[in-house]
Amino acid sequence: MRNQSEIVLIDSLNLNVIHLLAFLFCLIEIVGILGNLLVIVSVEFDSRMRRSLTNQLIVRVGTCDLIILIFNIPDLIQFVSSINGNWILDEYSCKIIRTVLVLAQYASVLTMCALTIERFIGIVYPLRGKFLRERKHVVVITILVWLVSLICAAPNLVYLQIVENEFQSRRSCLLIYSKDDIRSNQIRYLIYKSMEYLIFYFLPLILQMYSYIRIAKRLFYVDETLQTSFSTVNRNQSDDQSIDFDENSSGVHRAQRFLSKPKSDSTVSNSPMGRRSTVTYNALKSRRNVIKMLFIVVFIYFLSFSPQVIVFLLFETNAIQNIPKFIQTPYFVAFTMLLVTISSASNPIVYAIFCSKFRQSFAKILRKLVCCCQKSSNYPTTQRNLSLQQVPKATFRFDKRNSLNENKFLQTNRSYSYSS
Repeated sequence: MRNQSEIVLIDSLNLNVIHLLAFLFCLIEIVGILGNLLVIVSVEFDSRMRRSLTNQLIVRVGTCDLIILIFNIPDLIQFVSSINGNWILDEYSCKIIRTVLVLAQYASVLTMCALTIERFIGIVYPLRGKFLRERKHVVVITILVWLVSLICAAPNLVYLQIVENEFQSRRSCLLIYSKDDIRSNQIRYLIYKSMEYLIFYFLPLILQMYSYIRIAKRLFYVDETLQTSFSTVNRNQSDDQSIDFDENSSGVHRAQRFLSKPKSDSTVSNSPMGRRSTVTYNALKSRRNVIKMLFIVVFIYFLSFSPQVIVFLLFETNAIQNIPKFIQTPYFVAFTMLLVTISSASNPIVYAIFCSKFRQSFAKILRKLVCCCQKSSNYPTTQRNLSLQQVPKATFRFDKRNSLNENKFLQTNRSYSYSS
């Protein structure tokens, strides 16, 4: 048996781990919620960014991530408040919270698939991608994504129940298809999870890998003539000076048309063709940054769900009989929750790193918030500290224009006073 000092040491280690996890969860939640709100506001309140189908789909992904972060809070609070990771709430809360989480995760991965397909058509088949920029297609894609997600997430609303483990004194919110027949319950659980991982993990992973490989071949391996012509352009200009996501993605074709004949450096930089090649170079480089951004977002998403998929394939299907002890502890559940939270919170950071439009929009919104706070707190002092030199300048403009009117006004006032 363990002595008292060993038990105290283990309890202190558990408390330290719980406090560390609580700090990490709170930090990631705050950064993720604020970041996704910035993404939504920056697109919806900017007419140029709102015109792009890519940006509209990014807003949909941000909305899904925001829902995931908000509905993760009850799980995080319960994990931190109880050592064994117990589910403290009732069964109704178990059904609602977990179903909404699964629904938002399904909608997020389907929206990323739609975003990948939109970029694939717009870059690889630019002439066919014109119809995608119509506003009605955003509504149709959103309805289809959430309808399919709701149908696939519906079993969670029916079969989620609270299970009490008397030996471990633990309450969990789990999928239970049959309480009487354990084998039938296990088989139905394996079927449901296999379909879930196939539809929302493996197929989207294959689709997006194929699409981004084709896009990379299109954008990163450009013709040698294009590369030689682009090397004469001033590359110190900003990547997004006059480029937005919603422009036609046929920059490579325009470059091949404009730059088919070799020219000297001065001719390229000063001629209309040189200016067009500059715009085309910036467009190509901007699209490369967009593809890098979307690829990293997809990579982080699938990486965050990989531990759950690996555990299911290796241990829950009994492919490996000996399950490691770490996987059976609540800390592994906390680790997987932490990865999912990081996936939902990291997207705005990736947008800010790779896209100057989002970076400028974030800075603009934050400056407005800071200025509003400063104005509200310093309003009386700023009124007292007005410069006296500004008052004569402001009144002098009106003195010349309104001198006659003022004289007439004074005369009428005097006559009125005399008459009264």
